[in-house]
Amino acid sequence: TYHFSDQFELFAGARVTSDHKKIRQTGKGNFVATVPATYDQSGSASWTKPSYRVGVNFKPASGTLIYASYNHGYRSGEYDVGFITNTAQIATPVAPEYVDNYEAGLKTNAFDNHLRLSTAAFYTVYKDQQLSITPPGGICCSRVNAGKARVFGIEVEGLARFSDNFDLNFSGTILDSKYLEFRPSATQDFSGASLGRAPKYQLRLAPEYRYPAASGEFFLAPEVQFTGKQRTQTTVDAFGQDIQGAYTVVNGQLGYRDADGRFSAFVFVKNATNKRYMTYFANVGATAINQIFYAAPRTFGVTLTGKF
Repeated sequence: TYHFSDQFELFAGARVTSDHKKIRQTGKGNFVATVPATYDQSGSASWTKPSYRVGVNFKPASGTLIYASYNHGYRSGEYDVGFITNTAQIATPVAPEYVDNYEAGLKTNAFDNHLRLSTAAFYTVYKDQQLSITPPGGICCSRVNAGKARVFGIEVEGLARFSDNFDLNFSGTILDSKYLEFRPSATQDFSGASLGRAPKYQLRLAPEYRYPAASGEFFLAPEVQFTGKQRTQTTVDAFGQDIQGAYTVVNGQLGYRDADGRFSAFVFVKNATNKRYMTYFANVGATAINQIFYAAPRTFGVTLTGKF
């Protein structure tokens, strides 16, 4: 970090990572005709790549930070240890993944610390993103590289303190994502589609009310989470069955905790409205069926904590 003044600084950093991986894959029998009935193959691969970042911080006033940064990240290549659906997968690694992220934001404490706010805007580009897919005629989940993808986003997170006994935690995200190049096979082209599990928006509101009692306090902490439309798999279902529409989930806690944080007791509810929504979808091509996971239904419980 280089300090130009008390208010302005430049920071930078770099790392070099060296990975070496070996594998031996053997198999007897198969699920698909494109894989030999018996195979035994070994392989190894090495990668040495840099990661780095650079940015600036500006502090115009006490409790306020304005920043901008650029970050280049790296994930090593890896071997596909999922269901083998063709001979090209056996002991053959997928390429490393790279990501470039540009971000600018503001962090501040305002109104005599009654408002803590953090905002950021970012633009992220993935190259050779490592993803799991079901190849044509195959069985989930094979690892492949998506040529290129990008994500625009805005994030807001904060806490508003209205009184000593009442807070509101909040956070929100708006996303616009797209595969710029994603052709995992000769018969598949997902370029132009949105990334999987990247909802268009998310909003969380979590007020907490506290009532002092004895050496601690009773508290009531509801939570509402709004989640926008999204696709729930990496690839694109031809009939749109992988699309989960916007939904709302309500959670909450009611209980007591002592002032020193030594113990607490509270009841909780998750998914209070018993909302049914998809968390995972996959076309299992060779079996002609879809695999779907749903979120847990309404759940009640009691939590007791203690420190000794």
